[in-house]
This record gives sequence, C-alpha cells and structure tokens, in this order.
Amino acid sequence: MNPLFVNCFMALLLACHHILWIHQGLVDMQKPPEMISGNMTAAMCVYSALFMRFAWMVQPRNYLLLACHASNETVQLYQLSRWAKGQGYLSEKKVEKEEKEKSESQ
Repeated sequence: MNPLFVNCFMALLLACHHILWIHQGLVDMQKPPEMISGNMTAAMCVYSALFMRFAWMVQPRNYLLLACHASNETVQLYQLSRWAKGQGYLSEKKVEKEEKEKSESQ
C-alpha cells in the first residue's frame, strides 16, 4: 500500500474525529453546567493547546489540525467558564456585592 495514501487517509480520519469533538462540545452547551466535568474539560483544554502548538511547529505546518484544535479549545474554554460559574468560582462574593451596593447608594 502506498504510504502517502495511508498518511492522507489517516489525516482525514483524524480530522473528522476532531470535528466530531467540536460538534459534541457545541451540543453540550445546551446541557446544564452541573453536568460538566471540570477535570475532563480542563484536560481537553490542555490537550488542544498542546496539539495546537504541535500543529504549528511541525514542518510543513498542519493548518487543518491547528484549526480543529483551535475550535475545540474555544468550545472547551467556554464550557470550563460555564462549569466555573456553576460551581461559584466566577461569581462575586455576597459580602463584596453588598459593600458595592452600599457604596453606590451613598
């Protein structure tokens, strides 16, 4: 079998696989934040960041892999922010909120 054919076939197969990850992340945006796994989402962010760097550094540059992982990174970071808000990590504390309201009313 021709090695070039095998490489092109595997690249296409992996690109489809990565596009399905992006699709699944977009579908998960409809689910409540309580169903998001913070550990898995953080792991996916690190994974996509590493492979974006790999796709950029390899010669010749793999723009398809870079685009797939950049899209996945965007979706996963959004999911991570939804999870953090759901857990209360990104919300203002009640004490700070009350102090802010008091200073605005005076």
